[in-house]
Amino acid sequence: MSEFKSQGYLPEALFNFLALLGWSPPEGDTQEIFTREELIEKFDLSRVNVARACFSYTKLNWMNGMYIRNMEKEKLMEHFIPLWQKAGFIMKPCPEEIRPKLLKLTELLQARIKILTEVVPMSKFAFIDFKIVDTKNLVGKNMTVEQSIEAFRKIGEKFSGLQNFQETSIKETLEALLFELGLVPKQLYNMLRWAVTGEKNSPPLYGTIEVIGKTRTLERIEKAIELLNV
Repeated sequence: MSEFKSQGYLPEALFNFLALLGWSPPEGDTQEIFTREELIEKFDLSRVNVARACFSYTKLNWMNGMYIRNMEKEKLMEHFIPLWQKAGFIMKPCPEEIRPKLLKLTELLQARIKILTEVVPMSKFAFIDFKIVDTKNLVGKNMTVEQSIEAFRKIGEKFSGLQNFQETSIKETLEALLFELGLVPKQLYNMLRWAVTGEKNSPPLYGTIEVIGKTRTLERIEKAIELLNV
């Protein structure tokens, strides 16, 4: 059990998975996610499989992901905190003032994670800086380098003026900028995502930018401009 726990599996998900390896619910019952109490109530010795069970990590990962998605975000954050601490992202004990940020980050990642340990690589953008290896990723689709630089400058100007640097105001600012620049979301958001996270894919962009924070976001946008100016 400790080995599975260290790999990022929840005990309740593992219990559920192992129970269904050797037993199947009554005919017509398609339920796969059970509490311990439900499994005990429904268990029938006649439904125990005599054939050799097939252990599937694909199924276990899916089931573990379902438990993660159904968990209260505050409880899930408490699972994530030791992993962030082990990675050196946050201090021990966890400072109270960063808990709102961690809770928001947990909310953004909850639907994307299947095993707990995935939280470290998926969230590093929020804690540590990175290098953009290929500056082509900072150029918007069907845009020139100059147009991309101008777009980054505009984003920086608009973000600098935001007093309330939260998801809603970030969304409103970027949507207005799309109209002002005559761009479609894919053009502006892809290059911005690369600039602020260093990745092609990330959690939803508006919330991601909020979690990164105003200061660090502006620094990363300025860095993108510097790289494109070389």
